[in-house]
Amino acid sequence: MNRLNALVVALVVSSPVKADFLDGNTLYKYMTEQSSYSNGVAAGYVIGVHDSNAGVEHCAPSNVTVKQTVDVVRAHLAAFPSLRHHYAETIVTYALQKAWPCKDKGNPT
Repeated sequence: MNRLNALVVALVVSSPVKADFLDGNTLYKYMTEQSSYSNGVAAGYVIGVHDSNAGVEHCAPSNVTVKQTVDVVRAHLAAFPSLRHHYAETIVTYALQKAWPCKDKGNPT
């Protein structure tokens, strides 16, 4: 291993790791700001959670839109401000489960 590679490895291994997870307060802020960037971040986050859980945690119709999915989560965050301190992934998953439960997986309608 040459000296440059050794230096890079040493820096990566010795760098502190910090994971800042998105919470509901931050997600709701992104959703309600008048910024296309913030709205895009929120939509991307919601759709990422949606896509990673589709058919397992929730069963949205095949023709659901991004806007509709984001609206479901925004409405949930607006209705339950006392829960916004939880991880955004948990909130998004719960909101989507409530909107589109998987009936064949034992979820109630």
